[in-house]
Amino acid sequence: WGYSYSDDLQFMIHDQYVGGVIMYGAQMHTFEQTKDDIARMQKEARMPLLISSDEEGGFVQRIMNIYGDRPGALQTYETGKIENAAKLGHSIAHDLRALGINTDLAPDVDVPVVTGPDLYLRTWGYTPQSVITWGGTYLRAVQGDGEIACLKHFPGLGAASTNAHQDLPVVDRSQDELYSTELAPFKYFVQSHNKLENPGMIMTTDVLMPAIDPSMPGELSHTFVTDILRHKFGYNGVVITDALYMLGIAKKWSIPQAVVLAIEVGVEDVREAQD
Repeated sequence: WGYSYSDDLQFMIHDQYVGGVIMYGAQMHTFEQTKDDIARMQKEARMPLLISSDEEGGFVQRIMNIYGDRPGALQTYETGKIENAAKLGHSIAHDLRALGINTDLAPDVDVPVVTGPDLYLRTWGYTPQSVITWGGTYLRAVQGDGEIACLKHFPGLGAASTNAHQDLPVVDRSQDELYSTELAPFKYFVQSHNKLENPGMIMTTDVLMPAIDPSMPGELSHTFVTDILRHKFGYNGVVITDALYMLGIAKKWSIPQAVVLAIEVGVEDVREAQD
């Protein structure tokens, strides 16, 4: 919707009943402008809006124009001080809430198996346990401060050597490998007895894992979204997709086709903007 509050945005919010808006750096120039735009969105909406942004720190940060640079997941992990993960989470939650952004599309809980193109500096260490420990500390801080957090990128991009923005990654690993590594953090957080570790959202993404579903990428897979995430792991929160115009999806399906497929497999919300 460009660089300011637009007629198109107004129409979508007021007349088409959208339930959420994602904010990017290009739409957030100053504190007052951003806060005012978001307040206007909420005033014009027929229902309270989910206002989200990808704010991980480091390589993926959208509010840098307003608040400046901050470290990301891997930088924080490499300090060796777990309290820094909580500090980062509290800092991000505070700054997002001040703007009116109520949903942080983080943390990234991918487990790096290879040095992939999508995860540069974005992971909480290098093992399922480090991701659970450090990512969990961040998650508790963010949600404890009243933000909705979103785990990503289900079912996992840690072994993807292809950038999903350019083509569909294919991960040829066994079911045992996938469950013990890529899927392990998602299962842990969904089933955690600590409510602050239960994510309000989970973001699915474009990756094909033939050992589990040989034909459909994760975000369009009934096997992954409903059979595994919903039924096997027991997740009852909101599931959203990653950007459906990324070429991992768009080379085969148009956005309208992908939206229908995503909803059919159990996704509540679809995302048409780039991650």
